[in-house]
Amino acid sequence: MITSKKMNKTNSFEHKRKIKKKTKNRGFTLIELMVALTILSMGLLAIAKMQIFGIQSNTHGNMVTIATILAQDRLEQIKDVISSGQTVNLSDFPQEDFGDIPNFSRFSRQVTISNGTDFNTITVTTSWRYFGIGRRVSVSTIY
Repeated sequence: MITSKKMNKTNSFEHKRKIKKKTKNRGFTLIELMVALTILSMGLLAIAKMQIFGIQSNTHGNMVTIATILAQDRLEQIKDVISSGQTVNLSDFPQEDFGDIPNFSRFSRQVTISNGTDFNTITVTTSWRYFGIGRRVSVSTIY
């Protein structure tokens, strides 16, 4: 016959085993959650940094495109004067400082003409500042 003490011990042992089974699958520990959140936050920060870099690259590309268009536009104006048979004078195309070009106050534009023995070179340089660094685009042609 089983004494009541043995029965209590057996029931107690089975009860503890049931509790252990339930607690094994309770969920994540605090350390596991902290590690997971750290890894997730590092990934999100990397994605945010890529977004910022992409925006800056797009802005820089936009500025280069505008500068090239402004230089090409001035070069086409000079070519029109040449094709009409007139002499090109630098006084007709003075240097434009920042704020002088309508709708493009961030840009400046300068025309230089180099006279050679066989041909002349016209260079239009458009400048701007991007994050405090001076940038420029030059477009040249010969005539």
